[in-house]
Amino acid sequence: MDKTQQLAWRIGYLIQEAATRDEVMPFITGDLRKSIVVNVFQTGGVYEIVVGSNLPYARAVHDGRPALTIYPRKKKALYWKGAAHPVKKVEQPARAGKPYLRDGLQLARPAITQLVQQEFSVMARQELQSQISQLF
Repeated sequence: MDKTQQLAWRIGYLIQEAATRDEVMPFITGDLRKSIVVNVFQTGGVYEIVVGSNLPYARAVHDGRPALTIYPRKKKALYWKGAAHPVKKVEQPARAGKPYLRDGLQLARPAITQLVQQEFSVMARQELQSQISQLF
C-alpha cells in the first residue's frame, strides 16, 4: 500500500469517526452506526474514498423520506404486538433527513486539512532530501 492510499484510508476513517458521533448520527439500536464502513478504490492514479452503509434504511435516515402508507401484503390486515386491533393500513408521516455523512465530513474537514498538510510536508521534505543527496 503506497503512502497516498494510506492517506486516503486515514481520511476515510476520520470521516467515519465524525459521522458516527452521538451528536451527528441518530441512535436507536446502533445498527446504523455499526454499519458505516470505509472503502478506498483506485482507478489509474486517482483514489476514491467511499464512506457509507448498506442498510436499506440508511438513505431514508440521511436524506429523509416522504409520507407513506403501509398496506398488508399477504393478509387482510396489519397487526403487531402492542396494537389495539388489526388495521387495514398504517399512515406514516414524512421524515426530515439527518445528513450524518455530510455533517461528519464538515466536522472532519479541519482534521483532514491538517492531516493532508502534514503528510505533504513530510513527502516534500523527503523528496527534497532525496534530490539533495543525489547532487552530492
